[in-house]
Amino acid sequence: MATLYENLGDTSNTPEVVPRQLKVGILTVSDRCSAGTQEDKSGPNLKILVESHLQRLGSVNVLTGCVPDEFHIIKSCLTHWSDNENCVLILTTGGTGFSLRDVTPEATKDVIDRDAPGLTVCMLSKSIESTPTAMLSRPVCGIRKSTIICNLPGSKKGSQECFEFILPALGHAFDLVLNNIRKIELTHTNMTKVTAQVHKENIKKSPPHCHGRTESTNEVICLVQNCQNQYFETPPMSIRGSLDSLHSNDSSIDSSEYSQSSTENNHVCPHRKTAVYIDTPKVAERDRFSPYPMLQVHKALSIILGSIQPMKKRHLVNLHAGLLGKILMEDIRAKEPYPPFPASVKDGYAVIAADGSGVRKVIEPIYAGHMPQQSISSGECSRITTGAPIPPGADAVVQVEDTEVVEKTKKGDEILVNIKSIPVQKQDIRPIGFDIRQGETLLYAGEKLGPSELGLLAMAGINTVPVYSPPSIGVFSSGDELVPPGEEKGKGQIYDSNKIALIAAIREQGFNAADLGVLPDNPSRLCEVLLNIIDDTAHQIVITTGGVSMGEKDLIKKFLEKFGDIKFGRVNMKPGKPTTFATIKRGSITTYFFALPGNPVSAIVTFYLFVLPAIRKLAGFSKPNLQRIQARLSFDINLDIRPEYHRVCLNWDTDDGVPLAITTGSQCSSRLLSMRSCHALVEMPSNETVRNLTKGSLVTALLIPKLIT
Repeated sequence: MATLYENLGDTSNTPEVVPRQLKVGILTVSDRCSAGTQEDKSGPNLKILVESHLQRLGSVNVLTGCVPDEFHIIKSCLTHWSDNENCVLILTTGGTGFSLRDVTPEATKDVIDRDAPGLTVCMLSKSIESTPTAMLSRPVCGIRKSTIICNLPGSKKGSQECFEFILPALGHAFDLVLNNIRKIELTHTNMTKVTAQVHKENIKKSPPHCHGRTESTNEVICLVQNCQNQYFETPPMSIRGSLDSLHSNDSSIDSSEYSQSSTENNHVCPHRKTAVYIDTPKVAERDRFSPYPMLQVHKALSIILGSIQPMKKRHLVNLHAGLLGKILMEDIRAKEPYPPFPASVKDGYAVIAADGSGVRKVIEPIYAGHMPQQSISSGECSRITTGAPIPPGADAVVQVEDTEVVEKTKKGDEILVNIKSIPVQKQDIRPIGFDIRQGETLLYAGEKLGPSELGLLAMAGINTVPVYSPPSIGVFSSGDELVPPGEEKGKGQIYDSNKIALIAAIREQGFNAADLGVLPDNPSRLCEVLLNIIDDTAHQIVITTGGVSMGEKDLIKKFLEKFGDIKFGRVNMKPGKPTTFATIKRGSITTYFFALPGNPVSAIVTFYLFVLPAIRKLAGFSKPNLQRIQARLSFDINLDIRPEYHRVCLNWDTDDGVPLAITTGSQCSSRLLSMRSCHALVEMPSNETVRNLTKGSLVTALLIPKLIT
């Protein structure tokens, strides 16, 4: 049989197919890799494998890319590579697990025209032989037009092994989707002949009751693989060790350590062995009063900012690579003076001031960017442009408007000019270091880089500066009643607005936020989802809305009581009393957890008051709090027992320069209309000392940081 196998792999007597260039796409799907906070190890490794294995089919052009775990971005890239780049194969790595952010399979399903379940079964079955956790992978394989798309795991090891599992079939698969009829027929002919011969020989060797079935089947499987190996030089596949990191883009995670640390938290999820338990008492036995003291707003904010420290890792960013909006980690000092030489302020003539007015001989022109070639002597001058170096001997510049030509050449060059004004020393000359002194501090740590700051860096010749990495933020809504906008809702259900509003508010401030979905009103499932996110450590800040009040389905505080450290659970304010802040530690990594109320206005108000300053502190802002200004009420108001944050629009068209605060209407915490066009939150005091405020009263307003129109 060895000779038979060798013949199958020998294509020397078959008609030659003209070599052509294959296009293969390798797409890494990872929030962390796309943000630059983690090195992509799987994508580059797959590129090496593809180039080494597919080169026998002709030259290979490998397209690579890295995108976040966003459905529409993944789908767009797959569609572009398939339809516009004409890739014969696209391999994705990452985003195939059980996390809410793992949407690669869903994006792939939305792109492909036909399924390829055989490739999927091959990868899963061979992976499961090594580790049972491989059954938690959700790869999708399929075909879009003439492109084969395969989802591989996110780890370097898992993606390499799964690529090698399907590798023997890829050559024939390419022929099929590209309609290479001659090679298709050749492969089918060889397979048919070999299968028949193997079956015939095994019948002779097998006992009568077996009919050679088992042995024959195994031989045929081997022959099919060998028949495909005429395209590839496939190395032996090593399936050793654990694939626990199959769903992780971080191949540095040790799977045994991960499993051990995960089980300590006692909950059910893809990485855990034991069941979760949180105390959810019977309805009649639940607390009737909150055990958490009600803190003042300033005290709650102080606790938050005191708990948060910006990351110390230096993140060097190039001037042209997106510095706008970043926060400096260190003071920036000038390496040299600016200007580095005495420079002319105007277009005119460099002269000796002591010569006074009168006729001068023009000895040379001096242009910006060029050094003077001659020194100025008495009775001489040099024509000079703005920014050009002052020539030796000159100590003043006379602007061109104060001169006239006395004599010129036939070509129009000046020979003699008349200086009509009397110059003084240093006139219209910028001395060395006039704008920037050497060693002067240009920018301070904690400053936000805007257009002027970037221009200042460029002026000083500074191209790269250390900045804080922007924090990673994930946002949940909670509640079985919530339905995504655009989908059909059932009776008793409502559309999920909180998550959309919060993500938009975060992005408006220049930060990225991930949509983590909706938390269910089920204790074990809620814990499973939250702990998966926490243990993934991809998000430094996790925000939830709803589930923090006193209802029987309000489970967020129960979760935080067991798995986190609750810093406060109530705030003396309206709206937003149930606002909760906690920290959850995993080794040296801390997740800052904000559980905001479920009412739409409560959620967005507490976001601006508490979460946004926390995000800014984590991002390196030296002054993370909202800006406070004085405003004058345009209405009368009866005060509440709790301090209230009244939503207002500001009208700056006033005689005294103090803006007028105009109410946005009903301040009910469910009425999101009260946030429309809102410029500020007016701090209304409690009614302990004063019952009401009248029109014209001065109040403190916290500006919502957005463009005021």
